[in-house]
Amino acid sequence: VVVDLSQIELRMNAWLAGETWVLDLLREGQCVYRKMAGVVYNREDWWNFAKDCLERFVGKVCELGLGYQMSGGKLNDTLALGALGGPPVILSQAQTNDIVYNKYRPTHPNIVNNWDVIGQFLAMMMNTTLNHEWKVLNFRHNHIVLPNGMYLLYDGLRFEDERSMVYWADGYWHKIYGGLGVENIVQALAAIVMGDAMLEIDRDIPIVMHTHDELVGLVPEAEADAAFDYMVKVMTTPPSWCSDIPLAAEGGHDYCYSK
Repeated sequence: VVVDLSQIELRMNAWLAGETWVLDLLREGQCVYRKMAGVVYNREDWWNFAKDCLERFVGKVCELGLGYQMSGGKLNDTLALGALGGPPVILSQAQTNDIVYNKYRPTHPNIVNNWDVIGQFLAMMMNTTLNHEWKVLNFRHNHIVLPNGMYLLYDGLRFEDERSMVYWADGYWHKIYGGLGVENIVQALAAIVMGDAMLEIDRDIPIVMHTHDELVGLVPEAEADAAFDYMVKVMTTPPSWCSDIPLAAEGGHDYCYSK
């Protein structure tokens, strides 16, 4: 039985930033990727884009990548590589710059503002006495406390120059900035949602593997439908610390695992 949390990073990023129009679309069961494709391609009938069309794929890459402060150059490279399971898309640098600066960022002001907020908190984390609560997070010296008590650790956090921050991990210095900090936090929060669901489901249904935001359980054939319904119910029930986030899940069951 395979169940996948749908667009969990997109949902968590919008929830953390308070990007209400994205959250409202998700609650209505609408496709945010199609909506973004409509913005990119100046189409008012964005809901008519087919699920597997190139335009929707571009909208998907924009929603998932640009939410973490991706530049026009990086978007150009990402589309050309056919990342996220889609076809290679060749656009000019001018076109991807236009998407980033004139189409995505003006329509996602709260997500954009959140990069600055997290960037400021990262700078504050160099203070050895910091203890600052913000939403479901607690910012302290060189680390961020998550809702389940685990940490995001930025050992040796410091300014490399007047604008760039770095921290020490795995034997070398890593750059960190607002958008990347948001990505770290969003992925950590999404992992908590996933992990809690896994632990609850595993009490009744053996979880035999997981891949990113997908859980795989093993049950007798006669129990497959009931197990699927139960897994979806658990995975779409938000934790108490983000009770208003719209979650969704999809999947199915078969005799063997396949993509």
